[in-house]
This record gives sequence, C-alpha cells and structure tokens, in this order.
Amino acid sequence: MIVLGLLLQDPDTPAGVAARLKERFASARFASSTAHTTCERLLAEGWIAVMPGEDGRPAARLQPTATGKAGFRDWLHRRSGVPPAVRDPTRAKLDLCESESDLRTLIASIEAEEEDCDRLHSRAHAEVITQRRRDARLGRDGTRDWRTSVRQVLLTDEATLWAQRAQRLHRLRTALEELLPELDRESRGAAQEEGWEKLDRRDANNAGARLQRPPEGGSGR
Repeated sequence: MIVLGLLLQDPDTPAGVAARLKERFASARFASSTAHTTCERLLAEGWIAVMPGEDGRPAARLQPTATGKAGFRDWLHRRSGVPPAVRDPTRAKLDLCESESDLRTLIASIEAEEEDCDRLHSRAHAEVITQRRRDARLGRDGTRDWRTSVRQVLLTDEATLWAQRAQRLHRLRTALEELLPELDRESRGAAQEEGWEKLDRRDANNAGARLQRPPEGGSGR
C-alpha cells in the first residue's frame, strides 16, 4: 500500500517510486526490487495504470485507478491490528538456541544490534533538529503546511523508536549476561563431575586388572 500511496501523491515511473521509497521510508529497509514488483502486481490487479498518452514510452508514469484509490482509502482508514504481531528474530533465536556457546554468540549479536540502534537514534535525532530549524525558517515566512508538521512528528517518532529499541536490547543483554556466571559454575561442575567419573572408571578398571592378575612367583601350588 505504500507504493500505491506514493503514486497517489505523485504519479511516477517504477524507478522513481523506488527512489522515493528509499528516501521516505529508509528505516523500513525495503528491498531494491520492492517498487518494481509491487508496480507489476498492482498493474495486473487493475489498481494502477499507465497515464494516458504515455503508452509505449520506456519510462511511462503510473497512476492509481478508481479501484486503486478506493482500496488505498480503505487501507488508510482501517484500524491497524491490535495487538501487532511480534516477529522479532532475536527473540526466536534465543528461544531456539541449543548451547551455552549459542547463547554467548547471541549476546554479542544483541550488543552489536544495540549499538546500531544507538547510531540510528543519533542520526534520526539530528534530522529532527535540522527539520525543526528548517520549519522555523518556513514558519517565519508563513509557508509551512500540515504535511511539514506531520513530517516533523514522524521524524521525532522515528528517533523515539530507535531509542526505545536500544534501551530494550540493553535490558535484554544485561539480563542474559547475568546468567553467564551461573552457566559458568554449571559448566565447571559438569566438567568436574565428568572428571570424577573418569577417575572412578579408571580405578574400577585397575581393581579388575589386579583381581585377574595371577600371583607372582609361580603357579600357586
């Protein structure tokens, strides 16, 4: 629906939509082929069409049809699912890890992700400051509109989302790291137990060998 919404705002070519998708929704990290494949699907379903007079042009612009406009409005006004689906790969990996080594590797991965979120928060926060200064200049000129205000709110929200995710990952990593000393004690205990078992088996084998050995100094008569 995002591709459809971009075309509703401004008819464009698939390449143009791809560039706008990357710029407007950078944090979503859409695949480079998303715009093209989505445009092909929407064309096949009759939700978008080539603009009149541009048939046959290699870079023909696309625009939503009446069906596409109605479908987009329905999606826009429909209430989002509550609660949202939680499909965090980190949570799944933690639930499915099979060894202490796996856990330690995942903790390192969580720390790296936490650092990435901190970096993205800093970048988003810088964009918020830049946008506020730009908006202040536009406001003095009387040219600021509601779309600019919405953009400012979205930038602020993005910075907040990255900050919250970094904080959540930090809490998760800290809680997991607190488990490591106990896991180390369990590992040492298991290793010590295995060592005692090996000693017991060796002593038992030695005792059996002594019982089977004939007396020294003759046949025993």
